[in-house]
Amino acid sequence: MTVFKSLFPILLFCGLCMNQAYAFDGSESTKTSKEAGAFKTAIENRQFVFQAQTAHPMAWRSVNLSYGFHLKVSPDNIEAYLPYYGRAYKAPLSYEESGVKFNSHDFDYQVKEGKDGRLDITIKPKDVTGKNYILYLSAFPEGSCSLSVQDPDRQHIHFNGILEFPE
Repeated sequence: MTVFKSLFPILLFCGLCMNQAYAFDGSESTKTSKEAGAFKTAIENRQFVFQAQTAHPMAWRSVNLSYGFHLKVSPDNIEAYLPYYGRAYKAPLSYEESGVKFNSHDFDYQVKEGKDGRLDITIKPKDVTGKNYILYLSAFPEGSCSLSVQDPDRQHIHFNGILEFPE
């Protein structure tokens, strides 16, 4: 009886592992590879929206954001509507100039592959009056993304959020 008591946990563990092995049929890996292909295609075709969820200023605490702050990327346009927290070296002249808000039709767009399926995107708008933004995005196949905004007139700011793809 003592042998059975000592072997019971081992047999139970082996039985559970075998049950999980038979339950997996590989359909999830096929789905994941299809999603990764759609993810890469959307990024390369410039068809996605970054929805910011948190802002991380350089010399301040993190800020949770409400829905609506975004970076929309399409083949011929980039629209940014993001808040800014931090030190500005040159003050904006009006309230409309605060934050990271612009529409650009002329921009450089580069995509590089990183580790584990990550895609690193660099966007440099050319037609934003008075600003020299450089946007760095690190996008992951599961949909999470980080955005770093560099502006010579302000401290850098980072955002974390999710990617949305058009249907």
